[in-house]
Amino acid sequence: MHKPSEKFTVEVTGDGDLTGMFFTELSVRFPFAKVFDRTDSTNKTRRAEARLGKTLFASPEFRALASEIDANLKNPSRTDITVKFMKMGKNENVMVIDKQSSRILHFDLTATSSLTQVISFVQQIVQAVGQAH
Repeated sequence: MHKPSEKFTVEVTGDGDLTGMFFTELSVRFPFAKVFDRTDSTNKTRRAEARLGKTLFASPEFRALASEIDANLKNPSRTDITVKFMKMGKNENVMVIDKQSSRILHFDLTATSSLTQVISFVQQIVQAVGQAH
């Protein structure tokens, strides 16, 4: 179980409606955790930046940055915990994976979901991260 003051690494993958709130809640609960945003939308943007940096229009500095982005996408850093968001219609599944186990959380995000329920969902994900070994 991770303590708020403990240093550990988390990668966030996939995409979902709860992703943005999760980043915020995770940083509040575990301020010393190092978080890698590897969500689909972020990776898509990074790939576009890397492609643009390889064009003749890019400055030498941007070409160097694009090369670093490309290397990071091809060889991501290892992390202690992976949190994968999977959106399926009005449902969202979140898998929390560490070196010893995995846990799947299922959330129903219908139009009747209140803000209080959504916050509770995000807190459950953060709690699962804290319980990961």
